[in-house]
Formats: sequence, C-alpha cells, structure tokens
Amino acid sequence: MLADHIFYGIVAAAVIFTVNIFGFLMKDKGYSSMHSYMSTEQRVFNIVFRIVAPVVVWCFFIWILSYAGFVIQKQDSWFAVAYYWCIRIFLCFVLGQRDEPILFGTIPKAILSCLLAYYFAQFIIGVDIMKLIPSTESVVFQFWIMVAIVAIGLVSGEKGTFDYEKQFYEIQSMVEDILPRRFRQDIALQSLFYSFAMIEDYYRPKHFRWFERIAARFKLAKTTGIMQVKSNKALSDKDSIYASFPIIEGIWDEYLEKADNLYTQAQLKVTEDSYEYILNRMAHCIASDFPYLHARYMGTTQFKGTQFFWSAYNLIAGLSYIKNYDKIIAVCQKPSFSSEEILLTRIEQSKRNTSNY
Repeated sequence: MLADHIFYGIVAAAVIFTVNIFGFLMKDKGYSSMHSYMSTEQRVFNIVFRIVAPVVVWCFFIWILSYAGFVIQKQDSWFAVAYYWCIRIFLCFVLGQRDEPILFGTIPKAILSCLLAYYFAQFIIGVDIMKLIPSTESVVFQFWIMVAIVAIGLVSGEKGTFDYEKQFYEIQSMVEDILPRRFRQDIALQSLFYSFAMIEDYYRPKHFRWFERIAARFKLAKTTGIMQVKSNKALSDKDSIYASFPIIEGIWDEYLEKADNLYTQAQLKVTEDSYEYILNRMAHCIASDFPYLHARYMGTTQFKGTQFFWSAYNLIAGLSYIKNYDKIIAVCQKPSFSSEEILLTRIEQSKRNTSNY
C-alpha cells in the first residue's frame, strides 16, 4: 500500500514536469504556471489547461507503464493527480507564486481535476483506447460536455471583468466614518489605502475572513480582518481598517522621504508643517513604484496590482470633483521622516526646485 503511494508520488512529479513543458510550449496561449492572467481569453484557456492537462498526462503515463508490464492498481491511480495538486499548492507557498487566491482559485481547480481523474480511474483507464472515441450521438456524452462547460465557468471567475467599482464602494461604506483627516486631504495617500484594501479583500473574501477569525481564537491565524493586521485578538473588518491607517501612513512617509523622483517628476514640495504635489504626476510615480509600495504592506512584489490603484485613484478623484488632474494637492501636516536632518534636507531641496520651475 505504501509502495503504491510512493509510486503515485513519483508519477505526480513526472506529471508536473511534463505539464510544465507543455505549458512553456503553449505560453503564447496564456498558460503561465501558477501565475494569474487578466485576459478573459487567456483565462478560459488556463482554466481548461490546468484542470485537464494533469489528468491527460497521468492517463498516458498509466497506459504506457501498463503496456510496459508494470502492475498498477488502476482504480487507485488517481491519487497521482491528487499528489500532483498537493505538490503544486505547496510550491505556490514555497516560491511565493500566489497571484490568485488559493482557497477560491487554485483549490476549486484541484477538486475538479481530482474528480475528473477519479472518474477516469474508475471507468476509463482500464478500457481499450479504441473504445474511447466519443460519439456525439450519445446522450450521456452530451450531458457530461454540458457539465464540464458549467464547471469551468464556475471556477473561471472572469478576472477580466472584475467589478472594481463595486468593491471600492463596499470598502468605502466601512471607511467613510473613520477616515483620518490626512487621508481625506491627501488624494494619493487615500488612493494607496483603498488599493491595498481592495487587494486584501480580493485575496480574502468575507467568508474566508470569517473562518480566519475563528482560527485566530485558537491561535491558528496571525492576521485577521480585511486589512490583515497582526493582533493578539481577532479583528473585525472595521477594526483592522482602523489599525491599518498608521501602518499605511508610515509607508507613505517613507516613500515621501526616500523617493527622489517625487521631487522632480511630481514636484513634491515639503515645508516645516505641510507638503504639496501635482496630483496626476504623483499618481504616475505611485503606479510605477506600486509593487514595491505594496510589498511594504503585504511582504511580496509578486502581485503587481497596479490596476487596483488606478481604479481607486480614478474613483476618488471623481468623488472629489477633480476635473483638472494637474491640480496641486496641499496637505496641512508635516510628513514624519526618519530624522529632522533629512526633513531639513528635503525642505531645502523643495526650495531649490521651486526656484528652478
């Protein structure tokens, strides 16, 4: 029994290697290992490929090994596909390649793939290959084709038509009463906050966060709430939002302090009690640096997420009735730099830049 499962594990490793080769050869179709993809056409191909490819490759391996004289328990051989997905998900965590939610993205595909493999193991693997040629006259065949189409549609999720606006307003309903004064004044900072919140909400939908709060009570989850803030107790979404403000404000202050391009491209000017910048130019600076800004909050640059920032920025600018995107945004608060010396240096730099414009 143990020897059989070791054998299935070896087959699973061979399937991963083969599927990766096919994926590399087909990457012009949109296949990209465990990474996400925004194009609807690419997404549908990826969904089908990820579910079906390991099953097809596994079938051929089992058939080849059987004809080579290996004695295989065909009805249990579907475990090779289950081990394939276990290894895949493990590699997602080890390599940090988590551009789609594991619980609501990868696992549904894994379940469908394993169910398909189980079906093949019970009814197809031991059948003569010539008998497997499908007949469109078969009502059963037509039924399973319809089931496959519906199942693929359910797990595809269609990221290409993701409703950023709906997500933004859901978060705004939790934020509008507690948004700090600086965030209200600073359109760029507010856009950064909303983009972080939208990404976290995308990764961990409400039902997932509900399970996280239960797990936190047993010390099994370190971060809770929509903003995934570390705490010694389970946080509600609103509590986590409130706790995230100083964290994001600190990331923003660090960016204002260290990013030299802000003082030239966005014309950032710092004084002893305020700062100002040109809105549209600042937005483009943030967009180009967004993976690194988000990495300061999330801990990885794997997820690009710039589209979340632009969606939040455009909605906030519209709600603020900003028609001129070259508008100067003035914030009546001194940024918190790491030292007074650096603050004075940036103030002097701002004065020199002003005299040069």
